[in-house]
Order: sequence, then structure tokens, then C-alpha cells
Amino acid sequence: MTLVLGTHVLALNCQANYTVVSGDNCVAIAAKFNVSDATLLADNSVRVLLTVS
Repeated sequence: MTLVLGTHVLALNCQANYTVVSGDNCVAIAAKFNVSDATLLADNSVRVLLTVS
């Protein structure tokens, strides 16, 4: 998944918006809000596509 700068993501525990900044990734944002990365993705209706080669 690629995060786009300026994209808002929802933190489930506090119902707040967070604006993605340079260097952010899903795991780091989830850790900031004490949720799993899977929860962050699910709560923001993000689908992760995996490619196996």
C-alpha cells in the first residue's frame, strides 16, 4: 500500500483525523494510535493487494 501525503486516516480509538506526512507508513501510524495496522486499514476501508511472484 502506498500512502499519499496529505491523506487523512481515521484513528479508531479517538475518532480523530491524522494527516499522512513524509516517512509515514501504516505500521507507524497504527502504533501512534495504539491500534494494529490491520485495524487501521480495515477502519479506513483500505484493501491491500498482495502480489506473489
